[in-house]
Amino acid sequence: MKIRPLPIFLSFLLSACILFGGWFIYGEQFVKKPIRDEIGKMKDVSLQELKVGREQVTITIALQNPNKFQSNYQDIKRLAKEKAGEKKIVIDFKSQEGKMQTIWEENQLQIAEAIDLHQYSRIQQVFDQLKGKKVIKDYVLRIDDEYIYIYMTNGDSPFYKVLSRTKEVNLNNG
Repeated sequence: MKIRPLPIFLSFLLSACILFGGWFIYGEQFVKKPIRDEIGKMKDVSLQELKVGREQVTITIALQNPNKFQSNYQDIKRLAKEKAGEKKIVIDFKSQEGKMQTIWEENQLQIAEAIDLHQYSRIQQVFDQLKGKKVIKDYVLRIDDEYIYIYMTNGDSPFYKVLSRTKEVNLNNG
């Protein structure tokens, strides 16, 4: 019996195309498209980037209304969980570097300490001091059972951060 390599190669190629094509179509049509469409309907949010990996969905957004930051974040997180299933959901904010990042880094120790001690009013005191010194122009703090939502601005650039209340906090990434 003679083994013919061409039919074997063609069946392998066809099987690979079907498997990877199906995975790509699933990710594009049943994860990316619904998330993109729903975020597109939100008035105060614009989608900057959407990456769907094997284990994680990363959504990068820009927010226009700091007062709706908490509800927009929760809506996006819920939507992404529904569409992505068991994948980890990461929501990032449009490039936040420069002066606001530096201000954050200079004050994150006080904020981390307040979170660790469950003295959340100390977080507001930190931002009141920054505003009093005119380091920042404005800020908005919100809190729920899971997260602390922080927005601050110097008038030129916004800075958003979401910190977990229930697990160890990595202040640089999250």
